[in-house]
Amino acid sequence: MNFKSIKISVGNFYKEIDFSEKVNLIYSKKNTVGKTTLLRLMLYAIGFSIPSTRKLKFEKCELSCKIESKNVEYFIVRNGDSLEVSHGKAKTIFLLPFELNNFLRDIFNTNNENIISNLLGAFYFDQEKGWTLLNRGTIIGKNSFNIEQLVRGLSDVDCSDLEDELKKVESNLMKYQKLFDIAKYKSEIHELKGDIVYDSYDDELEKNIALFDSESKAIRNELSKVEKAMSNNKTFVEYIKKMGISVKSKSSEIIPVNENTIIDYSDFVDILMAKKRIILGELSEITKKIEDMKLKRKDDKGLFKTENLLLSYENQVTKMDIDQVVIENYIKNLEERHRDLKSNIFDLTRNDNKVIENIYKTVENYANELEFSDYISTNKDFIFTSDLKSLSGAVFHKIVFSFKLAYIKEIEKKLGLKLPIIIDSPSGREVEQINIDNMIEILKRDFSENQIIIASINQYKFDECNIIELKDSLIDDEVKNN
Repeated sequence: MNFKSIKISVGNFYKEIDFSEKVNLIYSKKNTVGKTTLLRLMLYAIGFSIPSTRKLKFEKCELSCKIESKNVEYFIVRNGDSLEVSHGKAKTIFLLPFELNNFLRDIFNTNNENIISNLLGAFYFDQEKGWTLLNRGTIIGKNSFNIEQLVRGLSDVDCSDLEDELKKVESNLMKYQKLFDIAKYKSEIHELKGDIVYDSYDDELEKNIALFDSESKAIRNELSKVEKAMSNNKTFVEYIKKMGISVKSKSSEIIPVNENTIIDYSDFVDILMAKKRIILGELSEITKKIEDMKLKRKDDKGLFKTENLLLSYENQVTKMDIDQVVIENYIKNLEERHRDLKSNIFDLTRNDNKVIENIYKTVENYANELEFSDYISTNKDFIFTSDLKSLSGAVFHKIVFSFKLAYIKEIEKKLGLKLPIIIDSPSGREVEQINIDNMIEILKRDFSENQIIIASINQYKFDECNIIELKDSLIDDEVKNN
């Protein structure tokens, strides 16, 4: 698989870059002009979750690139979380990050998740973590590498059931450990303070505010009914007056019907007005109480909140029915099962495994050539080492380089295709030029059929090299309007 080209557009500016199938040097005379950004954008463009650099937000870029794998050319457009992939007349859209592995399966011609998940860590040397990542850890962003997974993938060892159980055990361990911490805290509270009976002032205040708010709502509803009755009464009288209705008394006197002639009308109005005044008084009083409590809450906010919350939490903890001894026993059982699972998985991974032997032999050969053989064990299980304290500086730089080349070789045997080798800043601070030259010679000799892409302020001795020089910035070509 190799990169053929990439186009990066941001606003009115863009950059188009073509890559050679062999050696490419992304070069600048000074740092911070975009070399690392370009490498990361290339990986981002083909779907990997790569964090933006300080000067450029990747999600704001319009990206398109061409890659070739197994003699098939793919045209890829990345737009946010979607990846549109075209080859021939076929076009597929992948939703990232969920469907990234579906795309990688096509490109790298494998359905093995253990290989797919560890490809990036094999062929990409990141400037920040790439030269310290030996056999497990973070590559860049949320992308990780694990040599055990890769070895199982390359040797077709299926431990998926054990791995699933291991994840569940690890999850439960974490939960029980938190419960244990709470149980331990509960014991400490009892020793120091005994049982706590404490109602948080904040909680009581909030309850009172809610209670008075509810009462205020009921009073407002009552007020609304009174005002509606008054309004309806007035409307009724106005309606009668407009109708011009009159009544005749026993003495044949004609009497118009209005608010003055309706018996007890004024008394009824007075009653409603009196009730309204009473309700308004109650509402005013309760509103004042609510405002005072809210003001108190505002004044006290931050003053006693931390202490009250802590005391309230302690009160809740002491009421929990959790037994420290029981939880401790659960944890011990889970830890024992965790050790057994790890041991079983590791035994299945390394049992009569030719991939381990091949990786070790490659590392051993490069160790002799790059002169760090004194730092590696004679046991092939050295490739799984976690003891990195003795490996530092230039030696560690060379060991990481050798390990990654060994991974690439074994992956290529399994997949039947060449991987790109993408290297950001191979010249480490403590690495002498002769060691850099030796590493370049290994690339020229053993990986002449691979696409090599290096970003550096230095130039290296390759027979043929496509130099991509960045001067002041990565994206410096302006779109011209016709």
